[in-house]
Amino acid sequence: MKKNSVIVILAVFLGLVALLLVYKNKSGTINDELQDFAVADTASITKIFLADRNDRTVTLERKNNGEWMVNGKYRARPGGIKILLETIKNLAVKTRVAKAGYNGVIKGLASEGIKCEIYQHGENHPMKVYYVGGSTADVLGTFMMLEKSDLPFVIHIPGFQGYLTTRYSPFEEDWRDRNIFDYQRDAIKKISVNYYRDVSKSFSIEKTGNQYTVTSPVTGKKIQHVDTLALFNYLSLFNYLCFENWDNEFSSQQLDSLKSTSAMSTISVTDMSGKTMSMTTYLKPVTKSSLAQTDSLGNPLKYDLDRMYAFINEGRDFVIVQYYVFGKIFRQYDDFELDKKKAGKN
Repeated sequence: MKKNSVIVILAVFLGLVALLLVYKNKSGTINDELQDFAVADTASITKIFLADRNDRTVTLERKNNGEWMVNGKYRARPGGIKILLETIKNLAVKTRVAKAGYNGVIKGLASEGIKCEIYQHGENHPMKVYYVGGSTADVLGTFMMLEKSDLPFVIHIPGFQGYLTTRYSPFEEDWRDRNIFDYQRDAIKKISVNYYRDVSKSFSIEKTGNQYTVTSPVTGKKIQHVDTLALFNYLSLFNYLCFENWDNEFSSQQLDSLKSTSAMSTISVTDMSGKTMSMTTYLKPVTKSSLAQTDSLGNPLKYDLDRMYAFINEGRDFVIVQYYVFGKIFRQYDDFELDKKKAGKN
């Protein structure tokens, strides 16, 4: 009898262990599927689609040369792409959304969530789709939920203090490269700098073979003794010069009105392939956001001392640029001419 009791107890115990293992295995599989947000192999990602509930969409696509494009029209900001790919790779579940907050989180994801579709190897169907919501109360986690799931999680990146929503921006401008001029010295064929308020300062630099000429567009005169050190230093300045931001407050009528006024300058750079990038600048009136409101005598300033307006991309984009960044390329014709004493020694 005692032997039979031991056998029964052992059988019950083994049965409970088996059931536990089955349940654990089944539960773990489901949880793995629901929590599988990260993509380990980001090098295989060829496209990322982002969209919000207000019909704003962004398609980030990797070209064969490795360069990323925004909506098939603009170069993507390398730093932004790098951060997004690192985010996609390192996503981790911090905790499951508590039952008390479940309805609120689901409502937030439904009304304000950003959809993220991730494509790999050039395929036409996304390999992963999830929704990105807002932050937790302590701003150390982000609500996310996989497509075809009704179980939201608090997601974070281990070691990072903050939330992740802004990294999934559906705004095109947040992803566009803000670079205007980005050339290595030897890649520049020609630079033209035209000043409309003092044309005598205008100049062009052109490379022919291994030689450079500096010419006045007003007189057609070429500098006979070029200060090659000054010229090479100048050419080296056209590396990754970026604008500060877009100015979206101007109406079409205001933009047309600005274009009808006298511009400050136009700077154009042509590379060795013949492609030209230009920037036309205008004085920017002082506004409430201007750092300097008065001159040294306390008189109100009419124009901003730190920023100016500019049209780029053949006038399609209206941006704000800083004198601090671009002031160094506003040289003039005489800056490249050796004085007579230096010329006589050569």
